[in-house]
Amino acid sequence: MSKPPHWIFFQKFFSVGQISVQAKCFREQGSAQITLAMTLKYAAWMHGNAIRHSNNWNTTYTETSAVLRLGSGSRTGVVHLPVPAPVIIDDRRLRFMSVLLRYRSRGGATVTGLSVYDGERCVTSACLSHQAANYDCIRVEVKDQPQVLWGPSLTVRIDFGNNSDAAVEIVSAGIDFRW
Repeated sequence: MSKPPHWIFFQKFFSVGQISVQAKCFREQGSAQITLAMTLKYAAWMHGNAIRHSNNWNTTYTETSAVLRLGSGSRTGVVHLPVPAPVIIDDRRLRFMSVLLRYRSRGGATVTGLSVYDGERCVTSACLSHQAANYDCIRVEVKDQPQVLWGPSLTVRIDFGNNSDAAVEIVSAGIDFRW
């Protein structure tokens, strides 16, 4: 009969109420460590070249992004990114955890807000003042993590300022979900 190995690795997923927990236990030569954390159940992203807006901005759609430049319209406005995501997985409704926006800006263009809608209901809205010369990712936590009922969409508020060369390049946007 062989001797047991000097280490054991154990990983188990389980749920307690509405919180999903991942438990890990690693034991080596008599020591033990247990880690508990909420687990991500689903993440959905929408490519930037799928944005919609009703502003008179000059928009260039490429394979990698959508580039928005000031046209004859307002210097401020919004773009919308519908995020295709299931509302139920394994007979359980998903809950919003956080939203993310990957973009870059130039010429003084600023992302001034990020909102998440579930159908007609706004589940979170963040006032921002964010510029990114290089590709950056903004992450906004969703307070109270409400259930997904009707289908999510992100709204990004943009201010081009007074520079006619200002631009925002939106690469993608996404939402993290949990049970």
